[in-house]
Amino acid sequence: WVSTEWFDFAEAVHDGYARLPDAVIHKRAILFDRRGFSVVIDRLSSKGAHEAAVHLHLHPDSEIRLDGGKTAFAISPKGPEGGVRTVRVEFFTGGRGDWKLEALRGDERARLGWHSPCYGVKVPSTTVRMASSFTGDAALCCLIDPTGSALTLSAGPGPGGAIDISLKDADDGEELLFVHSPGDHEEVDRGWALFKGETLYARRGPGGGGPVWAGDFAVLDIAGRISLRSAGRVTELRLCEGLCEVKTDGAQMELTITDPSVERLVVDGTERAVR
Repeated sequence: WVSTEWFDFAEAVHDGYARLPDAVIHKRAILFDRRGFSVVIDRLSSKGAHEAAVHLHLHPDSEIRLDGGKTAFAISPKGPEGGVRTVRVEFFTGGRGDWKLEALRGDERARLGWHSPCYGVKVPSTTVRMASSFTGDAALCCLIDPTGSALTLSAGPGPGGAIDISLKDADDGEELLFVHSPGDHEEVDRGWALFKGETLYARRGPGGGGPVWAGDFAVLDIAGRISLRSAGRVTELRLCEGLCEVKTDGAQMELTITDPSVERLVVDGTERAVR
């Protein structure tokens, strides 16, 4: 669990399917960006062939529109001010698994697409199902965006089991990179950002600035802003609004700050020269 002023992130794993002849381990991670949108990442690990499905159960008054086989637009008449509110749901598979998207409403055969407002009563509703047959590993990312922004999900699960998410806002050009690698901490290179560690949240606006938060890492390079390398593990780094704070937990590091907007550097609670 990681919580900052810019995002909340949680990851969990369960072994409920370990009882199968070929055990399946399910990991789910959720990133909530405090600007109002969320990304849900499901990862399945096994050795054999399996079938899997993710279900989103909608309110009976909601309408659904499928787009391009991967994106669902849910339109609800119960918006915050009584008007129509649109929630955009976009799936990204990362090329793992043969996923198929469908919407079911009042389906007796599948036993999906129903809502029970009280005991003994059921009314049709819509269930969005994303299903796949897969062998070995499969992964699925889901962007849930009620903000009305023009976010585009352009990346998914990364190397070595890492979560590597890239979101770009077509309206203002801001890009978000989020990396979470709880395993072997392989390097993730997105061109303007290079990272080797556990967790990275970095935003880049048209001018190159934006908040950066990194935790439990050894390498961080943000083009035109900061370069840090450590033989050990750096506990935490925050870069925002002219201030760079680093918690090393005693690790030796090489730090270079090239961002001209950074006026203060604090390392383990002690002020240091920026350049």
